[in-house]
Parts: sequence; structure tokens; C-alpha cells
Amino acid sequence: MDQSGEIRHTIDWDIIEITPFEESQIDAPVNLMDEETMFAFVGLTLEKHNDSVEGMNFGPIVDEIMDISVDDHIPNEENVFHDMDDPPMDVGTIYANMNDFRRAVKQHAIKTKLMKDKKQVKIAREKLYGTWEDSFGNLFNFKAMVELKMPGSVVEIGLKETEDGVYFQRFFCCFKPSINGFLNGCRPYLSVDATALNGRWNGQLASATALDGHNWIFPVAFGLFESETNEEWIWFMEQLKRAIGSPPHLAICSHACKGLENALKAVFP
Repeated sequence: MDQSGEIRHTIDWDIIEITPFEESQIDAPVNLMDEETMFAFVGLTLEKHNDSVEGMNFGPIVDEIMDISVDDHIPNEENVFHDMDDPPMDVGTIYANMNDFRRAVKQHAIKTKLMKDKKQVKIAREKLYGTWEDSFGNLFNFKAMVELKMPGSVVEIGLKETEDGVYFQRFFCCFKPSINGFLNGCRPYLSVDATALNGRWNGQLASATALDGHNWIFPVAFGLFESETNEEWIWFMEQLKRAIGSPPHLAICSHACKGLENALKAVFP
């Protein structure tokens, strides 16, 4: 009888005795139990129902077995949960088995190596190319060298002043050979567009390209700015006009985003 008062059948396997066969019974015919006798022998019941299966009018329905509650909790056992994709490696962590421990060590080693590799790559990059701050500062050296070696080129750098200091904002570059090539060897046509940059500096890379006599793409100018706003596009198109002027019959093709559309109307009416 359980706590609810319901009588439950249990088998005490400790008191079951196995009687060995006598020599006279060896190889003698054995009377087999039918199902009903066997269920009664072990303390269970066999209920019959009316469903007929191949002419037989019975089937086992053992409610006593189905109603037995199962509790697999082991006293004083610690329940441990591990994320297979991100196993913990904290001090005092308990692992369910050796495989979980090995998996945690492998994942931890990979993370540590990646972090270490990133730091080493950063150190190596700075030794080879300098810091990001140095790179932005070198734009002014680039501008001076281009204007020295290719007079007539247009290189402009835009800065933004804040309370924290002065920061890079935008950049435009059009080499003198590109200007000459466009005006003297290309159709009066420009394709202007920008694409997003997903590196450390999340800005826009803008470009103006033309078509030469072979229908090949001819680069004219490129630039960098923070976002595709009216102000940024007008600034870019103003620098482009400084470089190429206003050629007759000039046609400009774009995807006509709002900022670029307004800039074209303002700079190339």
C-alpha cells in the first residue's frame, strides 16, 4: 500500500527460491504455464477484453505495471548541466564524465588560441603598418605626395572637430591621369554609387566610374565618408566637379538614393 492508500503489487525477489531439477526430471516433459497462470504466479492480473485478434479473445492489459511511479533520483547525487557548444572552464566546475571534461578543455584551448592569435596579429600589424591613428595621419602625407608627383590631382581630407578632439570624417581622391583619361578618351558618362564598409571604420566607399572606347570600366574618382547623407554626397560631388568640371552632354547614372539625388541636382543642375 502506498501513501495514497492504493494497494500496489510488488515482487520480493529476495524470498523467491529456485529449486534445482532432480536427476529423474532431466529431459522429462515440462508442463508450461499459460499467460493467466504465469501472471497469477508473479502476483499480477491478466484482464481480458473483447477485441478479437486472429480468433483469440484475450490480450494483456497490465494496469498495475503502467501505474508504477518511476523515480530515478539517486540520493546525494549532484545534477550537472553542461552546454555542449560552450562548456565551462571555471574553477570548481564538476563534469559529468571524462568526455565532457575533454570537450571543455578543447573548446577552452581554441578560445585561448584565438584570443592569443588576435593579439599577436594586432602586434604584428602595428609593427608593419603602424597604428590606426598613424594611418589616418599619413593621409596628409599621401595628399602632399600625390600633389607633388601628379600636379592637377584633387585630393581632399575632411576632419570633424568635437570636444574630445579632431577626427577623420571624409576623403576624396581623383588622380590627374584619371581626369585626362576621362575628358579625352571616355564618353561623357559617369556611374556614381557607394558601398558600405564593414571593417573597423564603418563608413561608405563611394566611386565615380566611366566607360572608355572599348566599353571597359574606367575609374575616375573614389572617396570615403561616414554615411549617405545630403551633406556627404554634396561634398563628394563638389570635389568631383572640381576635378572634371562640367563637360557638355554629361550624363550621370546612379541608384538615385535621396542623398545622391539631391546632390546631383545641387552640383550638376
